[in-house]
Amino acid sequence: MPVRIDQNLDEQRVQGCLNILCDIGGFGDVECEVLEPGHVVLAFNTSSAMRNPYGDLHGGFYMTVSDMAACMAVYTNGSKPVTLQCNFNFCEGIHVNGQRVTVDARVLRKGKTIQVVNVEFIDEAGTVCLRSSFTTFAKKELAGEEPFPTQEESLETVRTFFAEAGREMR
Repeated sequence: MPVRIDQNLDEQRVQGCLNILCDIGGFGDVECEVLEPGHVVLAFNTSSAMRNPYGDLHGGFYMTVSDMAACMAVYTNGSKPVTLQCNFNFCEGIHVNGQRVTVDARVLRKGKTIQVVNVEFIDEAGTVCLRSSFTTFAKKELAGEEPFPTQEESLETVRTFFAEAGREMR
């Protein structure tokens, strides 16, 4: 589908905007290093798949991995989490150069249904580059006989949702 571009936009602005659209990847390179009740540590080596057009770690990568880490930390407490709210403070950029980055997620408050989680991205020099906080809702407590869905089961749930809405999943 062709892009409708206002004639008042110069070529530099048009090209700059279109360059911002990029494919973010590298999520499969994130490894889990620590699993404790209310605490998770993830780590990864930065790669070109994770970068924004400026050569730094993409904000969407930060946000996605933060959400995964926060939900993992809540899950270790025995609850199936749903993110209600999140807040991100980008403190320093992380240049994509192969460096190892650590993601530390800790539950700060565990209520009956609400948990608050702090997530930090820490570069090789020990600098906290991102601080984020999440408020999660415990959709329900884990039942010992009820396994967490596999990726294929999750995809099937999404496909069913789209089919019921009369849409096709792309």
